[in-house]
Amino acid sequence: MRIVFWENIVSQHKLPYWNALAASDEVTKFVLIVEELLYKKLEKQGWENHVNESEKFELHVHPSEATIEALLQEDMPNSYHVFSGIRAIPLVYKAFQQSLKYQLHKLLLTETINLNGKRALTRRLASFLIERRYQKHYDIVLGSGASTQKWYLECGVKPENFYSFLYSIEDVKAPNNTPVTSETLKFLFIGQLIHRKGLDILVQALSKVKYQNWSLDVYGEGEDEATISNLVEELGLSDQISLNGVVNNKELRTLVGQHHILILPSRFDGWGAVVNEAIASGLKVICSDTCGASILLVNDKIGQVFKSNTPESLTQKLEQSIAEKDQIDRDYILNYSRYLNGQQVAQYLIDIINFHYKKKGERPLPPWEKFQIEQKGSAAKTKTIQY
Repeated sequence: MRIVFWENIVSQHKLPYWNALAASDEVTKFVLIVEELLYKKLEKQGWENHVNESEKFELHVHPSEATIEALLQEDMPNSYHVFSGIRAIPLVYKAFQQSLKYQLHKLLLTETINLNGKRALTRRLASFLIERRYQKHYDIVLGSGASTQKWYLECGVKPENFYSFLYSIEDVKAPNNTPVTSETLKFLFIGQLIHRKGLDILVQALSKVKYQNWSLDVYGEGEDEATISNLVEELGLSDQISLNGVVNNKELRTLVGQHHILILPSRFDGWGAVVNEAIASGLKVICSDTCGASILLVNDKIGQVFKSNTPESLTQKLEQSIAEKDQIDRDYILNYSRYLNGQQVAQYLIDIINFHYKKKGERPLPPWEKFQIEQKGSAAKTKTIQY
């Protein structure tokens, strides 16, 4: 099979499974077409382009219309075109429009929309009309996020045509060297200091925590930085909360492993790849129910989900985490992270294509569901042995 991705940039949160697809014996060619390699802002943050170009991995940057046409026409019966959104990225929209002239296998890769806030109704109506207009042109929706399936089913996508999907990251090589038995529980926040990311919610929640044996490291910058700094000072938390600004992506990967729990308190997050980063470093995660990646928190050993925009709900989760800090099972979390790596995500996509188009095998399970079933199987075996 020839797999073609139409994208905005070479994303570090997709590249691991793109490289794995190109390396798979089941893939004859992997083609990546991007509008540009990287955004300048991401380059400054230390993002890199680790595309393993080869005879099987073909990369095109900002191709001409003639090249787009040729890429669409190549090996059509054996090609599967994945369009990463069709509205926000001009290149992807143009390619999608051109693709309508041909009988192609088309898949939509997407996140849910933000249905919160003052503009929720307007966004809901606009998105509904657009999705209804275009859904007849693609065969499959690969939806990343906890609420994505619900939304696309509302828009009329048939359940059998929807597959929950996910992002992945490169394997983390930096060791996690923070003892889980340390006296102070080390919380971590990574993200922009903007209203949507909800750091103010976290600071307010921490101010109500009855325990004192905790600290919070914040990495990021944004328009709310001064507001957050003032809030920390007003609540008397300056000794426990450190605002560290932005650090290079490589350095940040090492710093993640020096903490116990990542917190993502976003009012909305289409996914939240820092959740993947944390799990890959053996950290537990606490995030809001409006973070797409909350779908990965399959049990309390991996992490917990709180109701978005409710500091009191978050305070409860924080206190529980501090009280149970000695129960953190880093090996368990690291084992789970292997189910979410690039190779597993690549095989999941291959299995989707084989099942949906070629009627091979059973409907594939998302990696996190596969983990849950295998854990139940292991628990059942252990219980049998004990008898």
